[in-house]
Amino acid sequence: MDDKQLSPEEINAANAAASTGRVRDDGRGAVFFTEADVRAMTSKQVRANLPRILQSMSSREF
Repeated sequence: MDDKQLSPEEINAANAAASTGRVRDDGRGAVFFTEADVRAMTSKQVRANLPRILQSMSSREF
């Protein structure tokens, strides 16, 4: 690391380059579950979350 002070814009650019992408959660979006998430659920939890689990399975994003 060098002693140069970075501007906020330079810091943001460096962080953006290292980022895997934007994460956004406004609390109203769909919940997505991974296979590991579902395997860790009880039968009752699977039944309660089945619509979102099915949506997760059909999503091309996850």
